[in-house]
Amino acid sequence: MTNYWFIIHNPRSYQRHPDKIGLSVEKAKRDRIFRRIRNEDRIIYYVQKNRFVGIFQVVSDMHPSKKGLWGGDAGQHYVYDIEPIYVAPMGKPIEINPKEYGLFSLHGRTAIKLSREQYGSIKSAILGMDDPKSESGVVGLFSKLHKMLGFPFLKVIRNRFPDCIAVNSEGEEIRIEFEPKSSDFDHPPKKCDLIVCWDDDLRSLAKVEVLALKEVIYGY
Repeated sequence: MTNYWFIIHNPRSYQRHPDKIGLSVEKAKRDRIFRRIRNEDRIIYYVQKNRFVGIFQVVSDMHPSKKGLWGGDAGQHYVYDIEPIYVAPMGKPIEINPKEYGLFSLHGRTAIKLSREQYGSIKSAILGMDDPKSESGVVGLFSKLHKMLGFPFLKVIRNRFPDCIAVNSEGEEIRIEFEPKSSDFDHPPKKCDLIVCWDDDLRSLAKVEVLALKEVIYGY
């Protein structure tokens, strides 16, 4: 089960190590909430003065730092490795007041557990859109996330099958069809490489590889 966390670091911590969150060993031993974070959880990354970096996935369990981080020696911090789902454009932090989402006391805290509803609301504010309810919504969300999802370039998005030709990180052209649900796909499977949908309701029954954005955003 995926859990959701509000992580508070200062801007320099993110700038120096954007792929990690961490605490000194002594602080981590005292912070039971921080120690509850697990691999595949989702986090909202917050820095000072109502600024948000973005949405991330945790990709490791907690472990001692293998090299010096944030001015310490190897082993002086407990860290989690993270990967971005969506980050604010460089130099344009997302300004949101945490109090609007029930987060009133941040001083001295590093990790706050979020409900799914809190996470969803903050996520929507960061992305500038709610969860998709139509094919056009799926297109809009994919257009925000495509670089983080391994598609650095979109050659075309159009109103005929396949909906999109994207280039993946290996330089290959991938034919993509957008659908609200994977079961909405009704095209020749051999002429499509990937279904990008919000909800994968077919699972193993799908005849084409599926990328479900709901799982990217919320986990399982």
